[in-house]
Amino acid sequence: MKQALRNIDRGSCLSQSTIPRWIVFDFDGTIADTLETVIQISYRIARELGYESLCQLDVEQIRHLGFRERIQLTGLSFWKLWFVMRKVNKSLKSEIQKLKPFDGIKEVIVELKKRGYKVGIITGNSKENVTQFALANEMEHLFDCLYSATLFGKDRVIRKLLRQEAIEPQQLIYIGDETGDIEAAQKTGVKSIAVSWGFNTPHALAAQNPDYLIQQPQEILDILEAIEPF
Repeated sequence: MKQALRNIDRGSCLSQSTIPRWIVFDFDGTIADTLETVIQISYRIARELGYESLCQLDVEQIRHLGFRERIQLTGLSFWKLWFVMRKVNKSLKSEIQKLKPFDGIKEVIVELKKRGYKVGIITGNSKENVTQFALANEMEHLFDCLYSATLFGKDRVIRKLLRQEAIEPQQLIYIGDETGDIEAAQKTGVKSIAVSWGFNTPHALAAQNPDYLIQQPQEILDILEAIEPF
């Protein structure tokens, strides 16, 4: 794993097939600051469904865990948890337009577009929620694609995007805030940038061995500048 620009040789020879052209983001915890709202909605829905044990979980403890570990801690089956998250996403619809992007991330995405990168989103949230958020924050023009994935389906969506755009894995970078985002990138052979301002802690992210682990959105541009040829 590289912290920001450490150990990057800007002068290395890169062919056009290995230069990143697509920068794809997770949504919740990476672009949108949704954590507190999602937690409150999750507690309410858990009570409605009789899953009181979910309300007793220590959020700070959970932030240190990978996704599969979190499922085990809840005591729910995969499908029950999927049902809860589906209801959370539906309930989030009424709140999504009030939520804001993390400081600096919109400006970075604007700059990516100016530099000619294709920018996309692959998220576990719904397309409708992401679209409404983008409209409310004047970001709807910044994205070239938007995919909604299942809990364990981001790697399949990344492969789909690679096929549809006829690009090599080396031409895409996936950026996310959870260990599952890093895992999806690793399964598909694309580079990963883990962001420390989202759900999982920096320690949990580092344990998954992302290609880069960053503290500020600006570092995305720094990484790209370092790996682009002169």
